[in-house]
Amino acid sequence: PTRTARFGVALVPEPGGTLRLKSKQCASDYTQPIQKGCPCCACSGGYTRARINELLQKNSPLAAQLMTHHNLAYMMALTTNMRNAILR
Repeated sequence: PTRTARFGVALVPEPGGTLRLKSKQCASDYTQPIQKGCPCCACSGGYTRARINELLQKNSPLAAQLMTHHNLAYMMALTTNMRNAILR
């Protein structure tokens, strides 16, 4: 998840499983976080897809940090959900 984040790719539960935040499509999305309801500092901290896209275009280390935190939070939630499904 950390290497994926450095390349500008976020892990999401949407179809396809990834969101390329370096894309032009995300450059104009000032309304949504990476993933709604995610507790990570990028999503809950008010960073929109467009803002992270701007940071990625400038090669800001903050973009990599925010996306890494999001991807790790996503993987932790995914693993927790899988573990709970097994235990049921």
